[in-house]
Amino acid sequence: FLIGLLFGLMPAAQASRTDLTEALKEGGRGAPGSRSQRMRRALVTIEVALAFVLLAGAGLLLRSFVTLTAQNPGFQAEGVLTFGVWLPAARYEEAKITAFPQRLAERLASIPGVRAAGATSDIPWTGYDDNTSFSILGRDFPPGEGPNARYHFISPDYFRAIGVPLVAGRFLALSDDASAPLVILINESLARKYWMRGDGAGDPVGARVRMWGRERTIVGVVGDIKDTPSDSESKPAFYFPYAQQQQREMILAIRADVPPMSLTESVRQAVAEIDSELPVTNLRALDDVAGAAVKIPRFVLMLVSVFAGIALFLAAIGIYGVMSYSVTQRTREIGIRQALGAQSKNILVLIAGQGMKMALIGVGAGLVGAFAATRFIGSLLYEVSATDSQTFAIVAVLLTAISLVACYIPARRATKVDPMTALRYE
Repeated sequence: FLIGLLFGLMPAAQASRTDLTEALKEGGRGAPGSRSQRMRRALVTIEVALAFVLLAGAGLLLRSFVTLTAQNPGFQAEGVLTFGVWLPAARYEEAKITAFPQRLAERLASIPGVRAAGATSDIPWTGYDDNTSFSILGRDFPPGEGPNARYHFISPDYFRAIGVPLVAGRFLALSDDASAPLVILINESLARKYWMRGDGAGDPVGARVRMWGRERTIVGVVGDIKDTPSDSESKPAFYFPYAQQQQREMILAIRADVPPMSLTESVRQAVAEIDSELPVTNLRALDDVAGAAVKIPRFVLMLVSVFAGIALFLAAIGIYGVMSYSVTQRTREIGIRQALGAQSKNILVLIAGQGMKMALIGVGAGLVGAFAATRFIGSLLYEVSATDSQTFAIVAVLLTAISLVACYIPARRATKVDPMTALRYE
């Protein structure tokens, strides 16, 4: 409202202070160099520049979002249902706690349509970031530079349930229980960092590590899973078997051949058969969890894209409006040019050229503005530079092409002016 009032009053105030002598000196109504024409062209040029900045921001966010969602997350979210369970201390002593995850996973796996079920302490892309230090038997590290890694707890079929590949060795087995030797899995990042380094460190499978006062044998290496989708790389990680390390809190993951959410009642019934007093929490598809992890980049992309689209439309309308008005105001001039021998192509180039001059100045100013402004969204970008030249070039070509169309339509109309009619126009 305020902007409408301001830009409505400006020409009104200007008209009220018109100096007739100066108006005549400007060359008559609608002269190309008149003050009103210069003001209109300046506003349109600014409009084009601002549209460029918004389009550049939207282009960078779009490229970033496409790159982010096209990456390999390390797991397969489609067709997976997850939910949480907490074992109360009053009813579950240590022996029951270590056996419960596998017992529940086996019951869930028996549901028709379920291919695999497993338990974990945390599911991907939910912000988990707990670390632990450890030592590698037979290896020494400088003081203060000892190894550390993320740690998770899983049941044997968890990685099969969420589709994480085995790289070396084996997955956890049912035989890795409380009475068996202590074992552990590691991810590729941990294996590369401390074993597969090309310096003779050796194969991690079979290596022994010490943590929390106990020694464990590495029996397998699994694929990497990023903590969040925007991480540049996966963090080194350990995976402990639930059966050898008691944990009261767990999340179950179920891979099914049917829509995941169609299994909710069957899941509640399966849990109730084991413990009718045990609540089932956060029943949701893993697809939804993965989608929630990128909701902020998606929202920002949508918001900026809407603004950019509106700005582009307004810039095109602005150029078209100014050029159409200019053609109307210069009808008599165009008629004189035609009477003196100007061809249609000459008129077309004259009118369209003046419009494109505004557009190109706006694109140039917008390019400078974009280089400065897009740095403020650098933290929202993933593997895309805030001054990505390819994005800026595409935006420049797009805006120039749309401006050309907006200029061509009124310029084409100018070539249709009848010289005799134009000479009588006033």
